[in-house]
Amino acid sequence: MGFDIFFFLFLYLILVGLLVSNEKKILKIILLCLGPVLVQSLRSPTCGTDVWGNGYGYYQKFTLIGEIPLSAIFTTKINSFEQGYVVFNKLISFISDNPQIFLAITSLFIFSLIGYIYYRFSVNAYLSIIIFVCFGLYIFSFTGLRQAIAFSITFFSFKFIVERKFKHFLVSVFLAFSIHSSAIIYVFVWPLWNIRHTNKFAISLLGITFLLLPFYGAIFSFVVPILFKGKYLTYMNGGRAINLIILYLFIYLLPLFIKSNDFSVKNAVYKKNLELQIENFVRWMAYCSFLFQSLGLIGGDSITRIAFYFSIFLPLYIPIIFKRAKFKSLIYVCITISFIAFFYYDKSKEFYNIVPYVLFWELI
Repeated sequence: MGFDIFFFLFLYLILVGLLVSNEKKILKIILLCLGPVLVQSLRSPTCGTDVWGNGYGYYQKFTLIGEIPLSAIFTTKINSFEQGYVVFNKLISFISDNPQIFLAITSLFIFSLIGYIYYRFSVNAYLSIIIFVCFGLYIFSFTGLRQAIAFSITFFSFKFIVERKFKHFLVSVFLAFSIHSSAIIYVFVWPLWNIRHTNKFAISLLGITFLLLPFYGAIFSFVVPILFKGKYLTYMNGGRAINLIILYLFIYLLPLFIKSNDFSVKNAVYKKNLELQIENFVRWMAYCSFLFQSLGLIGGDSITRIAFYFSIFLPLYIPIIFKRAKFKSLIYVCITISFIAFFYYDKSKEFYNIVPYVLFWELI
């Protein structure tokens, strides 16, 4: 293409943020999600390394799965795909056998779950969507379809954590696990709801984390075969994840320097306020983002995908930090500019073969 599709995407998101009133919250989140969904839906299958996969990727596998008899859908193995993902493909094939429709429905499914959580729990839905699009997760979802579906499901299960519906939470996590086995890591976040994450606790936790750094290699060697199977051990070559580690750490620690938040209110106030408890859990997710991203120091960049289940909360966390700040509009403008700049600085678009962006009809 002769133009930058992402420039127009950002322009669209900014205009929706400016022109659609926050009072029309449902309309606003639908419009904010519509832009990213359309960009993914109209792309060529060559936009996304694993989608085309040298002629045998997700795009072609959808057609193959569609031909499997319904009676065999729970038993037929397709490469290393988890069975839940095979069933997901089969269900879409009932709607259409066109792989391009498959890509569109997959994107719509992912953004429906993510958009719902941002709609319900975000301090500023516009800012959350902008951060999500710019922060690598959106670009990754062009290529890592299975894990993108999985982390959208675990993210949706946040609703059940807030509502304290443990059975619903478990069903959601195991559904995500059936799509991508790494999602099982998320089952361990349930108890975090009951643990306060004050500023003092954050400093102590950070100290313990750094003390454990020498043991990351042993932890990694034990955990990765369980979550990702043995092939990912080949990535234990020392990653290049240091930039994101520093960025996640900076974001996690921001409340220590910006006092316009409620992370350290008295327990009596905290226990009676659901909003504060939600913010406390989101802060835990910000810490887990940093923790699992730091595995990249010894595990290689591919293993930092574990962090996706937690970094998807950062678009919730960042607006929370500034929710009581003065000059909020100016801060939001600065955050928008900073994250768009990060999007263009980040090289994952090239790594995952998202750019140059090509519309699907340009290959016909």
